[in-house]
Amino acid sequence: MRILTRIGIPIFLQPAKVVQQGHIEDMAVRNGWLSFRVKNTGNVHFVEQAVRVRGFGPAEDSLAAQHQRAVMALSINLSDKEEILVILRDGDVLARISDLEQAGLDALAGQREVFGGESYVSLASLAPAITYEVDEKTLTLRLTVSPGLLPSTVLNLGSGRPPGITYSQSTSAFLNYALNWPDLKRLDAFGEAGISLGGNLLSRSFSRNPDGLFVRGFTSLILDERDSLRRWVIGDRFANTGILGGGAFLGGVSVSREFTLDPYVFRYPALGLSGAVLTPSTVDLYVNGILLRREQLPPGPFELRNRRPCPHGRPGAARGQRLRERTSGPTSQPHPAVCRRGLSRSRLGAPLWGPRQHTPHGAGKPARVCQSPAGEPKRLRKRDLRRRDLRV
Repeated sequence: MRILTRIGIPIFLQPAKVVQQGHIEDMAVRNGWLSFRVKNTGNVHFVEQAVRVRGFGPAEDSLAAQHQRAVMALSINLSDKEEILVILRDGDVLARISDLEQAGLDALAGQREVFGGESYVSLASLAPAITYEVDEKTLTLRLTVSPGLLPSTVLNLGSGRPPGITYSQSTSAFLNYALNWPDLKRLDAFGEAGISLGGNLLSRSFSRNPDGLFVRGFTSLILDERDSLRRWVIGDRFANTGILGGGAFLGGVSVSREFTLDPYVFRYPALGLSGAVLTPSTVDLYVNGILLRREQLPPGPFELRNRRPCPHGRPGAARGQRLRERTSGPTSQPHPAVCRRGLSRSRLGAPLWGPRQHTPHGAGKPARVCQSPAGEPKRLRKRDLRRRDLRV
């Protein structure tokens, strides 16, 4: 086998007479920008080291003495932003308003001027809320902005529903039973059976007393609405209004708010923390001295939301760079009757027939049981107890 390779080596020869010359072509001014092309008309390579442009107005006065355009890197409270177009003047800098709005500075006052159809604002007129510094070596415009002018940052510290979760509604059935034969003479038993269709449950329970009497238990159809956290029960149910109210065995229709339908809903009032930072900072969330979460905060106001109350009576703390340690309580668990804003507890049962189950307190009469939070009509409230037990 034979392999052939061609290799070329460039050889540069210096001309007998070196001519280093350039020519400017296609000079034009469009929308306030000057553009031109530099053409090499000599016989050697050359690189532009510096370009100086001078413009003159109708009165032959230099425009450079009035203003000079420049593209500079923008830094706001030590946070780097994109490059922007500015106009440099003696003792002042004019920045394009659209660039400042894109960097997060909205609703700026100050002195404004229009160049090339675009609005500029004088940075010197924004003091003391905004101060600036021009670094000519790095071509950087550094702004120090009051936190109140910066956009607010909201961090959600709650644990929401995992993405892609699926709630199964497959058809299923169950049978539970228990037998008790204490002295080999008397036998008592309990049983419960049910079937689930499309997420709805039909169930029935029964029992046998030691004297041989069979007693029907609860027979009910449960219809759940997960999106609205609402549960309908058609049939028998024991309804209660909590520790401040009473309860009753109902045979009829009842509807209630059921938070267990969505275990990822936090029903109690959550804690929050708000403040402001002047520079980019890091906030650490501690609970019982254990670091649970670390987040980066840009300059400006911030708000930490949906932090759950601390267990065991110990408050939580948020610490951060240039952020004083802040402790938030309360130092105890919230009352189970208290709900966060936007949620409420309610329960209403309407009897259609009397209970048939034997209880230690007897059969009782049909009852209507209502439970509602504060803020509902007064006929469902009793002072500030948030619960009322109505019996008719």
